[in-house]
Amino acid sequence: MSSFRSVLVLLVLAGCQDATGLGERHILWFLSDRQGAIGEPLVDSTLAVFTSFSDMRVIGLDAHSGKLRWQTRLPLAAGVPYAGMPAGGILSAYQDLIIVPAWDVYALDRASGAIRWSFTEPDDYPGYNATVVAGGRVYTVGRDLYALDAASGVLKFRRSIGEQPFRPVVIDSVIYIATRREVFPGTLGNGHVMALNANTGTTIWSVPIEDPQDSGRGGSVGPVFVTDSMAIVAGQNAVVYALDRSTGQTRWIYNGAGVYSAGLAIVDHTVIVAGDVGVVEGVELATGHRLWQTGPGSSVTERITLGDKAALVSVGALFAFDANGQIRWQQGGAGFGGPVFSTAATYKNGLVYIGSVSPEAPGPGFYALRVP
Repeated sequence: MSSFRSVLVLLVLAGCQDATGLGERHILWFLSDRQGAIGEPLVDSTLAVFTSFSDMRVIGLDAHSGKLRWQTRLPLAAGVPYAGMPAGGILSAYQDLIIVPAWDVYALDRASGAIRWSFTEPDDYPGYNATVVAGGRVYTVGRDLYALDAASGVLKFRRSIGEQPFRPVVIDSVIYIATRREVFPGTLGNGHVMALNANTGTTIWSVPIEDPQDSGRGGSVGPVFVTDSMAIVAGQNAVVYALDRSTGQTRWIYNGAGVYSAGLAIVDHTVIVAGDVGVVEGVELATGHRLWQTGPGSSVTERITLGDKAALVSVGALFAFDANGQIRWQQGGAGFGGPVFSTAATYKNGLVYIGSVSPEAPGPGFYALRVP
């Protein structure tokens, strides 16, 4: 990595003053909201959907103007750990429905925000983490894995894995999922990456993700990134696993830095991953060899998402890394007089949608950014 890039990454990830001229803001629109945002936005050609940080609202905005289309306040499920949306929730869509994991699972009318169906279980929170739609079904997770009919919310199956599942991905009738299990009372750790039959929930293969020195650093919160031939997942143990998509057999293993809870993205033939030590790393897709890494900076915990030939890394400021580790553009950051972002980013048609809970001007709320 060039010395310029090393200095740049150290400056921007640390929130220092703008010494590089990259601090110009490109805000297309901003909607202020005192409660701020949690979770990454769901965006289609005309609608951007956000979730609020602490009061269980789902907000539908015009994707091009930011004008409020609707907002819906969902009921808070009994006994939840805190009074707000679950952290790390990923929304999905089916036909004219927006599927929202909000401790329970809700399907909202895309045009009006009205609740069309909901799904709850008395002994679990089936909308604890993330939803994905495939083949007319909604796959969602609590302590167990659920498959629901997407049109009606009727339960198709419930699968107990024996571990906490996270962020399901469904490709070609296979569910790829990462897990962690309780290794001490109230503490999750060693787990697995698994492939399951999407019609029945039965296991196709399962590979352990463990840390022999510290069981609390094992397992993964996913999501699994699936290529034509491989399933690739970043573990809490600072290891990236590339597995044969069909069999689970190990293709390669990469030992990196810190705890990986932000997932990974693949740009061209480079796997881009980052962890709690703030080091962003590029790994060759074919071999698992490290190609580049940045200097340490702010902890990366929000999910790494894909932009236009770039990985979007949200750490207060938002960075777009290309396959060679170059920062193609950067937006926001308190050290640049810009907004401080709090969520993962969603790229759509040359725009990036992202949320904030931070009081730094222009404040908490929902943003659409022009890509420089």
